Amino acid sequence: MVKIKHFLIACSLLVLYGISYGQAGMTVAAGTDVTVVAGTTLDIGSGNLLLKDGLSTSPSFLEKGSLTFSGGGEAFIEQYIGQDAWHIVSPSVSNEVNGAYMWMYMYSYTEPNNSWFSMSDPATIPLNAGQGYFLWSYTTDPNGTFPPSPDSAVLNGILNKADFGLTLSNTDASPKSGWNLIGNPYPCAIDWNNNWTSTNVGPTVYLYDNAGTGNYQTWNHNTGVGTNGKTDGNIASGQGFWVRAADTTGAATSITIPQAERLHSTQAFLKNTWENLLRLNVAGDNGSDETVICFDQGATAGFDVELDAWHVPGRDGAPSVYSVQGNQHLAVNFLTSLEINPLVPLDFIALAPGSFIITATGMGSFPADVPLWLEDTRDDVFQDLRVNESYAFASSPLDAAGRFVLHFSNPLGIDNPNNFDMVRIFAYENKVYVNIQGQPDNGSHCTIFDMMGRKVVKRAVEQGLTTIAVPDRGYYLVTVLTHRGMTTEKVFIK
Repeated sequence: MVKIKHFLIACSLLVLYGISYGQAGMTVAAGTDVTVVAGTTLDIGSGNLLLKDGLSTSPSFLEKGSLTFSGGGEAFIEQYIGQDAWHIVSPSVSNEVNGAYMWMYMYSYTEPNNSWFSMSDPATIPLNAGQGYFLWSYTTDPNGTFPPSPDSAVLNGILNKADFGLTLSNTDASPKSGWNLIGNPYPCAIDWNNNWTSTNVGPTVYLYDNAGTGNYQTWNHNTGVGTNGKTDGNIASGQGFWVRAADTTGAATSITIPQAERLHSTQAFLKNTWENLLRLNVAGDNGSDETVICFDQGATAGFDVELDAWHVPGRDGAPSVYSVQGNQHLAVNFLTSLEINPLVPLDFIALAPGSFIITATGMGSFPADVPLWLEDTRDDVFQDLRVNESYAFASSPLDAAGRFVLHFSNPLGIDNPNNFDMVRIFAYENKVYVNIQGQPDNGSHCTIFDMMGRKVVKRAVEQGLTTIAVPDRGYYLVTVLTHRGMTTEKVFIK
């Protein structure tokens, strides 16, 4: 047996004998890139071709020329399947059946009625190239019926190399209108970009990252903005993914997966160049999630199919964070301007109790004078993200989703010159004094924050002098809100 690495087939005819999967043929090891150059032929002879998968790397076979088996051999692709987790797979060969995934649970998705079809029996159901399938491999059968799943599946058939035209489903009455589960049909990676021919298909691809964050990665080929670690448009061989119709009112949808966009997967980092783009990543014991907020004049007040991305819930137990735009839950949210959208509400969902950390990145893409604050409405905490980009908190499934608010203005107050004349704030010893002059002002209140943004005291204040005791020594921010505006002073308690 011969294993090859970075093998470039560039001769007019190459016949290999005695090198095989079985007794004769050719094995391509995990992490190996093979290119059959246009105008050339690779003849495996009487043996078989095996693309052998690995735990963390896969082989890549890019056939631009011709692959033949003059002696009657066949092509096989091994696909490593991590156990006890959901995966979205897609066959990289034609003429294969579901029996290749024996002792695993397999489901196809139907958009018109938002339903799942079990493909466990019989083992002769054809697998469609270009279609995605949900797959569960197990160490112990959850139904107690079948033996443990194997570590991998082996697909046998014709390696795909032509363009794949897919007619997608878009049913206005469907609960998940326009969502289609498709997949990479080639034994190498493909690049999701604007060179694909599509009709009424949004520019964002959604890839399930069960082994990593436990949530969906997104990538928009228009903006070059991804979430949950996705930094390019590469889609791995054998990977299924979701796309959605740009217009979900029943308009026709189609897409062509072009063989011209096949490639050997790279580690290239495609850094976006957007200004005013903030990322918030939340991490816990059961996974992580990320949401993106960006301000651009080309955005609109509603959902922008060419810019925004929906948030899709991940695996059971993984946390979710997303911005809220009307009734839309967004993983990526482009907004028109900071002036129009100084506050952006964020939903957070913990499907299991635990401790979490929100970390913000991208503050440098905003002008230095733009405030960036995170408000925790449950715990009454304001945190300046420019001072501390990480915020730790505890949460459980019982907490309300709408817990956080992003502030792109100072939530602790901007002095109002007119209001300043009627409100005086000062401290002496261990007390804060608030003196409100002028007409009576029912409903005024004073809030005192420590320098970490945590609320220490909140109480109503009236016309005249109000005294508020603060037990601990240190600096505090005192905010007074009246009908004429807000006044904030920094004081020191001895």
